[in-house]
This record gives sequence, C-alpha cells and structure tokens, in this order.
Amino acid sequence: MSNVVTIGKVFFRISADDSKVIEFSTDGGQNWFSQQQKGKPLEFVALASKGRSLIAETTSGKRYSDNGAKSWYGIVLRILKVFFKALGSSLKYYNAKTKKYT
Repeated sequence: MSNVVTIGKVFFRISADDSKVIEFSTDGGQNWFSQQQKGKPLEFVALASKGRSLIAETTSGKRYSDNGAKSWYGIVLRILKVFFKALGSSLKYYNAKTKKYT
C-alpha cells in the first residue's frame, strides 16, 4: 500500500500496480481513479503535499504539480516562481507547445 496524501478533500497516491500512475479519490478512499498525465509519463517513487501542491520524488528527480497531478514541473521552476512572486514580478513563462504566456 502506497502512502496517501490529501489536498482539501481529494486523496492522492501512487498506484500499487503501476508506478507511472497517480490515483485520486474524492470519496475518502473508497473508490480510486487514475489521473492522466500530460506529457511524458514519470515513474513515481514517493508523494507528498504542501498547501495546494503535490510534490513527488521520481526516478528523474523531484517534481511538483499545482493541478491535481495532471502536469508535473521541476522543483527549480517552482522555486523560481515563488521567488519572483515574492518580488511582485509580473514575469510570464512562454509555453512553446501552446504558444502562450502563463
């Protein structure tokens, strides 16, 4: 049984059957559903939560997600976003795939 972390009333865990899958439950853990990842699937080792973010240890390093495990980003990017937000910067990130700034 993998560890279970919560964000609000939603539970998250690494699938016992496939370490590349994050499962979530909205009914206290009675029913679990697979969360589809965007991009290249990651192999998860450990999972934790901090505020509204999920933090994962993967075979390719530490990652975080602010959207319920749909997308994962490197921890360095998270630190930079927090740093610039603290400075009050209006720094935008350009996503080459969507051709939009976020």
